[in-house]
Amino acid sequence: MNKKKKEVRTGKNFSTEKISDILPAMCESMSLDTHVRDMAVLRLWPKLLPDERFVAASQALSIRRVGAQHVLMVRVSDASLATELGFYRDAMREAINAFAPQTGLRIDDIRMHVGHIK
Repeated sequence: MNKKKKEVRTGKNFSTEKISDILPAMCESMSLDTHVRDMAVLRLWPKLLPDERFVAASQALSIRRVGAQHVLMVRVSDASLATELGFYRDAMREAINAFAPQTGLRIDDIRMHVGHIK
């Protein structure tokens, strides 16, 4: 019985680094950490609304970086709803920012525009 030993490749394209050593740098270079923080904040939106009727009529879309500020962009189904939600803007921003230690992101402003809710 003559078993062949498996050949182990080595060379300049082969690395033995631990994934835990290179993953943070890879995520940062691909901006994945930013996207993960953004998604964490966007998923909070329905839980922070002052009234259940706003849940189906609004949708957090994205977080834009405007200079040094982080702006939460929200789509609402109609202008009257946007106006009404505008009255709660500061309270909603404070509620989102209460999660800043977990999300790693502070929202400086919330901007709403009218559009179709998916």
